Amino acid sequence: MTFETYTIEAIDIDVHARADDAATASCSNAPPVDEWHDLSYEMIERYLDVLTVEYRVGSATRMEHHADLRSLDRWLVRNSQLSLVRATEAVLLRYLDEELARSRTAAIRRRRTMRRFYAWLRDVGCREEDPMQGQRMRNWWSARARTLVPLRRTGRLGPALMSRDRMIFALMLTCGLETRDIAALKLKDLALDEGVLLSRNRRIKLRPVLSNLLKEYLENVRPRLLMIRNSEYVFPSSVGGQLYPAMLRNAVTDQTFKFWRSLKRQDRSAFH
Repeated sequence: MTFETYTIEAIDIDVHARADDAATASCSNAPPVDEWHDLSYEMIERYLDVLTVEYRVGSATRMEHHADLRSLDRWLVRNSQLSLVRATEAVLLRYLDEELARSRTAAIRRRRTMRRFYAWLRDVGCREEDPMQGQRMRNWWSARARTLVPLRRTGRLGPALMSRDRMIFALMLTCGLETRDIAALKLKDLALDEGVLLSRNRRIKLRPVLSNLLKEYLENVRPRLLMIRNSEYVFPSSVGGQLYPAMLRNAVTDQTFKFWRSLKRQDRSAFH
C-alpha cells in the first residue's frame, strides 16, 4: 500500500507513520485504515482559517461553519467508519436526511457549509471528487428545493441570476479576476465614481462601459437577489449569502456554454 504526504495550505500532514497500522489491518482482513481519522479537527481549523483570511468571513459565520462541521464529524464517528475527509456521497445523504427530519433550516445551512468544505478539500487535493456535486446529491436537492426554499426558487428570480452571472463573466474576462476574487468582492471595494475596483490590494481601472454596467447591476439586479437579508458582497448567492468558488465555476461554465451555443458555426472556427 502506498502512502503520500498531503499538503494543505502549506501545511504538510505526513501519513507515513500510519503505514504499519494499515499493513496490519490488510493482513488481518480488517477494514482499511482511514488515515484522516485523527485529523478531522485539524482539517476543520485549516478550512476555517482559509475562510477567515481569504474570504474575510466574520466571527459569527466562522462559528456557524465550525458547529456544522463538528456536528457532521460526530455523526460520522457514531454511524460510519469514515472520517470527515473520506465521507462518501451516500453517507452524506443519510446525514442530511436525518438533519432534514429534525430541522429544515439547520439542514439547509449545513448543506451549504458542507458544499463549501468539500469544494475546498477538492481544491487543495485531499479528494479527487466532490461528493456534494454527485448526481445523487443533485437529485436529492432538486427533489426538495421547491418545498424547502419556495421563495428563492420562484420564476422571477431567474433573470436576476442570469444578469448576475453575466456581470461576473464580464469582470473575469476584462479584469482578469479569479473565482476567489469575485467571491470575496465587497461593496466597499468598489469606487465606481472613479471607475476603480479593489481586489487583493490591487487597484483595477474599469472601462467606462463596464463601470456603467456594474452600476446598473447594483441598482436594478442586486436588490432582487436580497429579498431575505442584506449582504456586504457584490455578488450574493440565490439565498442572499456569499458565493464561493465552486458555485462560481458552475456559473461561469454555464455562461461559457451559452455563449458558445450562440455562435454560428463559421464564428466558432475563429476560436480554434
